[in-house]
Amino acid sequence: MTNHEKYEQAFAAPHPSAGFSLEAAHTSYRSKLIRAAAAASAACLLLAGAGGIAYAADAGGIQRTMRIWMQGEWILSPYKYPEPDFDAVSAD
Repeated sequence: MTNHEKYEQAFAAPHPSAGFSLEAAHTSYRSKLIRAAAAASAACLLLAGAGGIAYAADAGGIQRTMRIWMQGEWILSPYKYPEPDFDAVSAD
């Protein structure tokens, strides 16, 4: 084998295997939509589960906060606001 033949053999383009294809894998719109819906459902389920666990553990006083948001809470302030004096305002 001559040097020229050895050079060609060494730097020749490799041949791909039979299962290799340069074509992009065909993914239908429907399968992409199903994957997106499944991912969104899993994220919502995870968020709801984490919220339930935090509520059950009363993390950071979340039970009281939720009760205030849902039912409201009246807080009576010890501070008495002065009555406005309408006579002090001139009507000019």
